[in-house]
Amino acid sequence: MGDQGVRAAGHATDLGLLAQEVAPDSNDLLGNFPRAFSRIGLVNAAWAISTAAGFERFMTALAKTT
Repeated sequence: MGDQGVRAAGHATDLGLLAQEVAPDSNDLLGNFPRAFSRIGLVNAAWAISTAAGFERFMTALAKTT
């Protein structure tokens, strides 16, 4: 998932919810805990990272064939 994804997932509560904001100085969770947005955001981030990694592997493999 990448360092940023792992770091973001590390802010989840014991129920797997992500707060709207995290205080940068104290790591306190701020705001509401929108369940749908938490999960959609995490899934979208993981998908984007895996797609980018897959594209990079594809381009590397393509470059080796030419």
